[in-house]
Amino acid sequence: MKANEIFTLARSFLGEKAAAYSNTAFVPNWLNLLLAESLPYENSVRRAEGREELKAAPQITSLEDDIDYTDAITKAALPYGLAFFFHNEDGEKYQAQLMRNAYISGLRSAAVMTEQAIEDVYGGDADE
Repeated sequence: MKANEIFTLARSFLGEKAAAYSNTAFVPNWLNLLLAESLPYENSVRRAEGREELKAAPQITSLEDDIDYTDAITKAALPYGLAFFFHNEDGEKYQAQLMRNAYISGLRSAAVMTEQAIEDVYGGDADE
């Protein structure tokens, strides 16, 4: 999904004020922050699918850049995270908090749990 598509989805949460958000100067930086925050959730999906995990979050420089994250994150979490910044910038703290909560909820919903071996670092016997 392109960064611009996420920006468009985020603007849809702004209602009548959406037209006022044509200045995109901060959007790549805000998205880069959100990508870094959502990296563990993206990697949980990749691990569950058997794909290689990302060592670092991708960095975008333009709204035309592709973001190679799962749809559950790009469509259902990142737009809320970006809308948080818009509402916060406007001083709309209640709306900002609602968007932040929806973002975090979206990330948690995207996470996939996988089984993995547990290493016994203390020694000892489980039967004792």
